[in-house]
Amino acid sequence: MSNSQLDILEQYIQLSNQNGAMHVYQAARRIGLFKKLEERSGTVESLAAACQTPLPAMQLLLNALCEIGVIQRFADDYILAQVMRLLTSVDEDLGDESWQTLETYLRREECSESENPTPYRARRNAIEWLDTPAAMTLIQLLEIGTTRQGLQILDLGAGSAVWSLAIAHQDPESEVTAVDWPSPLASAQQAAVSIGVDSRFTLLEGDYWQVPLPDESFDLVILANEILLYDDQHSQQLLQRAAKTLKENGEIAILETICCHASANLTFALRELDLALHWPTGRLRTAEQLEQIVNAAGLRKLQYTPLVAPPHLTGLMLVTRETTAND
Repeated sequence: MSNSQLDILEQYIQLSNQNGAMHVYQAARRIGLFKKLEERSGTVESLAAACQTPLPAMQLLLNALCEIGVIQRFADDYILAQVMRLLTSVDEDLGDESWQTLETYLRREECSESENPTPYRARRNAIEWLDTPAAMTLIQLLEIGTTRQGLQILDLGAGSAVWSLAIAHQDPESEVTAVDWPSPLASAQQAAVSIGVDSRFTLLEGDYWQVPLPDESFDLVILANEILLYDDQHSQQLLQRAAKTLKENGEIAILETICCHASANLTFALRELDLALHWPTGRLRTAEQLEQIVNAAGLRKLQYTPLVAPPHLTGLMLVTRETTAND
């Protein structure tokens, strides 16, 4: 066979395996296998009995799950892999439920608008822990604790507050005001307590479009994946609202989903489709398109930097309301 034919064969095997692995995973979840292993380890016999599954079928299922990497075997005992202990608490179905309406979306002639972006944001917030490596990169880029220290930070649409909490943890002089609805803020508060920054973490519950925000009070405003929820006009308005809260020479850190590496192309494409599926007025933008919105809002770009950290899907645009005669 030629190299091109071998490449096609490898691609077919990869796609087939991915599809089969997902069916295996979801079947194991539906029969309650992961819940049983979350309680305690088990043998193939005990797990077959607990899930009311024939012994040979359970053995085959466990073999496949071990190869996928979500279950590990030690002698005759099976346990959940560490990745599953994380998934069972934040995203056990791997987003399966959110994709159930995909075919309907593809077949309808017009995209209907959701009443608000809250359900979409809630799902995204649940897996914001994926941005932790990028948040560590952000700290290095902004030189938190050295060049920038003792910051008053406003986190608009904070969600789990992964970005602002990372900064507060790095710099013991920084203080964070997080604005969002009660449910995501409760999770953010738990995270703040767990890393010991809760005394410097203030919650402001409500719609960030409506909640009163103090003028000229913050050194840094964080807008993480909020611009993508809106059209250009509303994005400009959100930036202008954020800019009013800045002290002189204060900055806005816009953290948006932008494909920063070829390895992230598939993940980016899926996120873009997911956004269109659940929030049709939203839009993922390029760095150039984002800069156009910044300029239209009367702000100035200081820098744009892709955050070189998994999952390679975050671009940082640092902007200010400060202008000069040359701008």
